Amino acid sequence: MTQVFSAKIHTPIKFFLSVLAIVLSLASPSYADRRSEARAQFERAVRMRTALEEKPERERTLALYKQTVAAYQRVYLITPQAEEVTPALIAEAELYQQMAQQFDEKYYQSAIDTYNFLLKQYPETRYRSAAIFAIAQIQKDDLGQAEAAEVAFKDFLKRFPKSEKAPDARLALKEISDAREEAKRDQLHQRSAIAGHARSDDNTQALRERTGESRRALMGAGAREPHHEGGRAAKSSDGVDTPLDDEQAPLVASLAQAEAAGLFGQGVATEAIEVRVQEDATRGRQLAYEGERRAGDGSAAAEAAGERFGEESLARAQRALEQDEVARFEEAGDGSAEAPGFLARR
Repeated sequence: MTQVFSAKIHTPIKFFLSVLAIVLSLASPSYADRRSEARAQFERAVRMRTALEEKPERERTLALYKQTVAAYQRVYLITPQAEEVTPALIAEAELYQQMAQQFDEKYYQSAIDTYNFLLKQYPETRYRSAAIFAIAQIQKDDLGQAEAAEVAFKDFLKRFPKSEKAPDARLALKEISDAREEAKRDQLHQRSAIAGHARSDDNTQALRERTGESRRALMGAGAREPHHEGGRAAKSSDGVDTPLDDEQAPLVASLAQAEAAGLFGQGVATEAIEVRVQEDATRGRQLAYEGERRAGDGSAAAEAAGERFGEESLARAQRALEQDEVARFEEAGDGSAEAPGFLARR
C-alpha cells in the first residue's frame, strides 16, 4: 500500500517538473533572444547617431533626427529589461536637446519628459544624477524657468552633494539668486523714477506759474510809462505791444534770468532723479531742493526789480513836473504871485 501511494504521489510531481523544464527551456531562449535583439538595436541606433553628428549642422534634417530617436526608442520596445535601455533613453533626451537648438524649442520639453521617464521607470539607474542635473540646466538656461530650476538644483545637491557637478549646481543657484535680486532692484528703480518724474513735472509747472506772475506784474508797470523814442517793445499779459525804454530793458533781462533759473531748477531736478535712481537718493533730493531755491530766488529778484521800477518811475515823473513848474514860473517873471509851493519852500 505504501509503495502504491508513493507511486501515485511521484507521478504528478514528475509530470509537473517535466512541464516546467519544457517551459523554461522554451522561455530562456526567447528572453535571451530579446536581450540580444535589444543590444543589436542599440548598436544600430548608436551608428545612426554617429553618422548624423558627423554631418555639418546645415545637413542635419529634422527627419534624420526623428529617425535616430525612433531607433533608440525601439530598444525599450523590444524589452524594457535590457541593460541598454537606460543609455538609450539618455541618448534620446540628448537628441531632443539638439533638435530644440536647431529646429523648435518645444523639443526641450520632450527632453525633460524623457529624463523624467528614466527617473520614474529606473530609479536606481547610474544615470540618475546626470538626468536630474540635465533637467535643471534645461529649465534654467533654455526655458527660463528659474523657480523650477532652483528646485531641481537643490534636489540634485541634496541627493548628490559630492558629485563632480555639485560646484556647477551651486554656481547655478547663485546665478538664479543674483538675477532675482537684480530684478527686484530694477523694479524699485523704475518705481522711484516714475515718482521722481511726477514730482519734477509738478515743480516745473509751479516755477512757470511764479515766473508768469512776475512777468505780468512787470509788464503792467511798463504799460503805465510814457513811450520814449528808441525804446524796445515787449508783450504784455494781454498780448499788446508795450514799449520799454532803456531803463526797463534791464528789468526784462532780470525776468529772463528768473526764467533761466527756473529752467536750471528743472535740470537740477531731473539730475536729482537720475542720481536718486542710480546712486544716492539723499544727494538727489538735495540737488532738487537747490534747484527750487535758485528758481525761487530768481522769481523774487524779478518781483523786487518791478517794485524798484515803479518807485523810480514815480520819482522821475515828480521831477519832470517840478521842472515844468519852474519853467513856467521863469516865463511868468520873478514877481509873479503864482510861484509854486515847492519854490517857496526853497
